Amino acid sequence: MGNDFFNAEIWEKAWKEDSHISVNKNEEGCIDAAHAFDQKAPAFDKEVFSDEGRR
Repeated sequence: MGNDFFNAEIWEKAWKEDSHISVNKNEEGCIDAAHAFDQKAPAFDKEVFSDEGRR
């Protein structure tokens, strides 16, 4: 029994299989983190980058 703390294979396996990790929860809930705010982006851009938003 060695020190598994520094074993990259064990960490990778835990990352992929642990259901408590938020990335895995998002995938189960069909949430794509890279595109989760795409629908809100135009409104955000309009509000922030308008003349009033720059003040």
